[in-house]
Amino acid sequence: MNTAPTQFDIYVALGDFLTAVTGNEVVRGQINRVPMPDGPDFIVMQSVGRSAVATTVREYDVGAQEQEMGLSTTLTFQVDCYGPEAAEAAQTIVTTFRSLWGVEQFKAAGVSPMHCTDPQQMPVIAGEQQWIQRWMIQCTFHGTIALSVPQQFADTLITGLTEITHGI
Repeated sequence: MNTAPTQFDIYVALGDFLTAVTGNEVVRGQINRVPMPDGPDFIVMQSVGRSAVATTVREYDVGAQEQEMGLSTTLTFQVDCYGPEAAEAAQTIVTTFRSLWGVEQFKAAGVSPMHCTDPQQMPVIAGEQQWIQRWMIQCTFHGTIALSVPQQFADTLITGLTEITHGI
């Protein structure tokens, strides 16, 4: 039972988009034992939520003996822009994500941009007690998460007549 689009598909599409619009190195967040990039400007992206926005719909494929289900879902990713040019990178991401051009960039991944928050400055203190500029945004996509499960079907019916008598 595989789902589509996968989390990996969306990470790849978002990473490609972020690299294309900013030129910065992009890494996935919440990966153990991976240090922050060395460059002055970089982006960290991570999935932060999923929410169903409709009831599961289903279709049946008799030939494949499967039930196909789809759930309309919002998928939210946090995008943190670090470095001296973080504010400009965040604004560029917001502007392009909210555009028709942005929508076109995610078609192949099976998701569509829904909305993007305005950038917020959320600086962090590095291990050396130095301030690092960080601008955070949240990008929300819409996708129908689809999967197939085995389903048995009755395609033959054997009938017979039985006489019933009334009375004692």
